[in-house]
Amino acid sequence: MRKRQGPVLPAGLALVALGGCLAISGCSDPFRSLPSSPASPIATKAALNLEKPPGDRARLIVFNGGRIDGSGAYRPRNYSIRLSVNEVRIGSMNPGEAMVFDVTPGQYSFAWEPLDGKALLQKVAPATQTLTGGELLPLQTDVDGYTLKIGQGYASTQIVTDSQSGRQRINPDIEIVQPSTCPPAICLPAR
Repeated sequence: MRKRQGPVLPAGLALVALGGCLAISGCSDPFRSLPSSPASPIATKAALNLEKPPGDRARLIVFNGGRIDGSGAYRPRNYSIRLSVNEVRIGSMNPGEAMVFDVTPGQYSFAWEPLDGKALLQKVAPATQTLTGGELLPLQTDVDGYTLKIGQGYASTQIVTDSQSGRQRINPDIEIVQPSTCPPAICLPAR
């Protein structure tokens, strides 16, 4: 006969206790409730103006993208996502946000998924990019059927042309954020 170890909770109470752990104590995935931080004024200005970084680093601007609907119109995503670089979660983005960060030139893998996790049939397809010094690379989180992927470029609603200079820049309605947690092995300090 087995000896009982500690108190036994009724099944319903155990689920409530588990739910409390997930909702209150922070033992769940921290990215569910931890939004990315607004980028510094300098990083925001550099991102909005699509400024290339110095030659010792590459700059990424990752947009919480959207989809092209049946009529061919671009529809922004309406849910928050979390972003991973080299299989390390670096932060989350809400709708209407773009994350900017600098890395050492080299090869990186990028992936994303909804904050609530991917649907049963969805698969994540990481994108690998080799970045050179002084490069500015825009990336777009995208969905292709049941595949969560990352592609290069901007959506038409994310870029505007400055009427005075004629230069393209990021739509000022997009909030520029920075990773909430990114190890120094991946993200370089902002300049």
